[in-house]
Amino acid sequence: MGLALKKSVYVGKSIFPKVWKILLAKLLVVIYFVYVGSRLFGITFKCTKTQPWKYDVFLSFTGETRKGFTHFLYKALQRRGLKVFRDQEIQRGANISSMLSTGIEESRFAIIILSPKYASSTWCLDELTKIVECMEVKGTTILPIFYKVKPTSVRNQRGAFAKAFKKHDNNYVKDKAKVQRWRSAFTKLSVIAGWISTEWYEYELIEEVVELVCSTCILARSNEFSRIKLMKNLLTFS
Repeated sequence: MGLALKKSVYVGKSIFPKVWKILLAKLLVVIYFVYVGSRLFGITFKCTKTQPWKYDVFLSFTGETRKGFTHFLYKALQRRGLKVFRDQEIQRGANISSMLSTGIEESRFAIIILSPKYASSTWCLDELTKIVECMEVKGTTILPIFYKVKPTSVRNQRGAFAKAFKKHDNNYVKDKAKVQRWRSAFTKLSVIAGWISTEWYEYELIEEVVELVCSTCILARSNEFSRIKLMKNLLTFS
């Protein structure tokens, strides 16, 4: 009995160092791949939890494009099997502000259709502020479409945008910080590359946007699957 006990203790002592050596070796392999990827390919690995994207795309737009450009874009995205969130996804009786915020947070892409009346809508400005926040914190990709407006008008807040913000300044005298957040979001948006609608036929512009989103989503899902498979293989005992 005593001999058996001593033998089991000896076996345990001999096995555990081997197990830890295997785990350490696999950990070093993971660290090596992370290092090589960051040095050779410019990949940035963030220490954040993998985002549980519920939607592929969040659409931000005003009523002036709802039954035209936005509708055709929405249908084209759906035909490619992409899950799209727009305000019609909100159930009756639900808190609109909360639902929109959640929809933005759970979307991989945010397509912003910047039409002439976009800045006049406080709903759109709140959406934009939240979208920019998610871009900075969660890695949401913003795709702006300058629909019948010039990017410089957005960047410098001229024309219809200047009039809209002047009205907001008058209406929110007691909450100037809110208007400033809207202005800041506009400034950050203006430096993101997007599409100028007047340079395209609308059906070709829609095809271009859909193709970009679709190919990026397929690549991202493929990379996520490969990464998970690699980690499982590295951490599985042979």
